[in-house]
Amino acid sequence: MKFADLIIGAVMAIGTMAPAAAATITGGNPVIDRTFYDGFRNFSILDGNNPISATGALTSWSIFSRDPALGGARLLIYRSNGTGYDLVRASGLETPASAGFQTFSLAPGFYVQGGDLLGLYFENFGATEYDLTPGGFMLYTANNSGFGNATNFVGSSERTYSLSVTGTVPEPAAWTMMLTGFGGMGVALRSRRRTGAVSA
Repeated sequence: MKFADLIIGAVMAIGTMAPAAAATITGGNPVIDRTFYDGFRNFSILDGNNPISATGALTSWSIFSRDPALGGARLLIYRSNGTGYDLVRASGLETPASAGFQTFSLAPGFYVQGGDLLGLYFENFGATEYDLTPGGFMLYTANNSGFGNATNFVGSSERTYSLSVTGTVPEPAAWTMMLTGFGGMGVALRSRRRTGAVSA
């Protein structure tokens, strides 16, 4: 087979390759209509009930809005440092368009690790709802503490927030297939050059 034929075959195979399956990242709690919303202003919370399931990139986050007039929120990602929590990711500020279930997209590259915890920063009052849940775990910063103090927690409570995330873990099989194909093309090219040199 000619080397040019190998190139054409490889390009056609890559061009027609079906998208690789990807595992789904989940985290947080069911986004449903709950009983309460926070009366604090300009503060942050960490919801430690259901950590992020796997390492990868988040693509969206969802809340259940009580009332858009309560203000906007940022998704926060916290990571344990052994003695406390570091803030490792924060989304842009999003204001719900209406009451009820709301989903917001995240920019590409919003990477997380399995075991990271979800949180929220509220620019005004609590923009999503929560329930008092025996065994639930959350931390909160002080009233009017501001986004810059998102790790300065002053208390805890047994709460579960209507907050969840989704994302994907890219399946490496497609990349392995492509790299193997290019490796084979390289071997064929070297063999062709050696054959040409001997013939000369």
